[in-house]
Amino acid sequence: MASAASPRWTQIFVLGLIFFLVLMLVLVLNSRSDNPCLTKTAQELVAIYPELNALKKTHQLNTDKLLTLHRTQDVLINLKMTSEQIDPELALQISMQQVNEFAAMRQAQGNEFNALCHKLEKSENQGG
Repeated sequence: MASAASPRWTQIFVLGLIFFLVLMLVLVLNSRSDNPCLTKTAQELVAIYPELNALKKTHQLNTDKLLTLHRTQDVLINLKMTSEQIDPELALQISMQQVNEFAAMRQAQGNEFNALCHKLEKSENQGG
């Protein structure tokens, strides 16, 4: 008759695997807490790395330009909808394109900001 208990080597293997996973989790969490790019806000990072300020200002300028363009488009679309020159379905599609365009731009800006932050953090940790 087969025993219901697992073989001893299986228990040791499972315990070793659990220990390894816990150890890896601790290492990952510890390395994240040491990296200011992952734990601090953009304002705090600009205070630590002034080089990020120029990039942040450029991103804000580009964001403002895109929002101004979208507002202008919205006014024109609303005028056309009022005079029934544009279908509401098309107006909705245009609005969704604007949202997607804005989201993609902000994602790219965030990636660029993070890349520069990590580069600055790495060069600081290497001593210069």
